[in-house]
Amino acid sequence: MTAPRLYLIPGLGADGRIFERLRLHGPVQVLDWFEPLAPDEPLAAYVARLAVPIPPDEPCWIIGVSFGGIVALELGCLRPLARVILISSLAAPTERTGWVQLGAWLHLDSWVPVGALRRLPRAGEWFFGVSGRRGNTLFRELLTLLTPTYTKWALRQLFRWQGCAVQPVAHLIGDCDRVFPLGYRTASHVISGGTHFMVVTHASQISQIINDLTQDDTAGARFQRSPGR
Repeated sequence: MTAPRLYLIPGLGADGRIFERLRLHGPVQVLDWFEPLAPDEPLAAYVARLAVPIPPDEPCWIIGVSFGGIVALELGCLRPLARVILISSLAAPTERTGWVQLGAWLHLDSWVPVGALRRLPRAGEWFFGVSGRRGNTLFRELLTLLTPTYTKWALRQLFRWQGCAVQPVAHLIGDCDRVFPLGYRTASHVISGGTHFMVVTHASQISQIINDLTQDDTAGARFQRSPGR
């Protein structure tokens, strides 16, 4: 029996390099970001384009990090045979707290200076919990990928996300995450010392959790569901 394919979605502005330390069982495919067709392209339309590589009749796993987790849930609405795992993400709009609420109120997506983000890497490293020489180098490389159109579009989708009917099979949250703090959220797995960058810094632990979930046939049966929306 062939293992289900794992589709990985990186966080805002990141690419497949954030998954390079994961050791996952089964075929893996990264769904990298592309530019929105317009500054106001609806999330549903964007996700429909991102979903093209995933056959509608394919049982699979979709694993999303940070903003990629929100997109993973939306993909689950279009691919009912997919099961979703969130890492350092949000499972519902009610989990948007702190800076996300403030950013939505201030319409941060309209005036965020993307260039300034690249010029303040140390602040970003602290906020995201980046550590180690390789982690710092990777983070700074990822900052160069940010474009004004994509960054503002992604922030707008984060601030305005209405949620969807799909529920994740698992939600991995770090107890030291400053971007999306644990707070009162219910997580299936709380990673001790995990920051928002824990897919890199705690890759071994996260790999084990994912492999346990994806290879457990009873888990697959337990979480079968009907399509969202």
